[in-house]
Amino acid sequence: MTTAASVIHIYNGSVTLGGTDGDLVTETAVGGNRILLELNRGAESNVVPLAARATTAACYLVQIVSDNGRILLSIDSVHWVKSIFLLTVGTNNSLFYIKSIADQDEDYGNTVWSLKVDYYAPV
Repeated sequence: MTTAASVIHIYNGSVTLGGTDGDLVTETAVGGNRILLELNRGAESNVVPLAARATTAACYLVQIVSDNGRILLSIDSVHWVKSIFLLTVGTNNSLFYIKSIADQDEDYGNTVWSLKVDYYAPV
C-alpha cells in the first residue's frame, strides 16, 4: 500500500463523471480547499459529490476510508459506508459522495476529519 498524495487526487466543487473538472482538495492538515459539510444536531449533512482522478494514464484501484464514524461515503449516493473502493480511477473523474451525521446531543463545531486514500497500482 502506498501513500496516494502523489498519484491520486480528490476534487470537489463542480465535478462531472468522466470529466477533468473540479477544484483540487487540500492534502495537508492546514489551509487550502477543504470539503465542507454543514449539519445540525440530530441530522445528516448535505450530500457532497467528489471526484478521484489520477495524474498518470494508468487505471488504479482506489480505496477511500473515513477516519471517523460520523463521515459516510458512497459510490451511488444511496448506500452509505465508512470505506469504498473505486475500481478504475484514471485521468478522468471517478465520482463518489460524502456526507456526515450528528447525534442530537453531540458537541460539534469547526471539526476537521481526514479521509485516507490508498491506491493499488495496475499490474
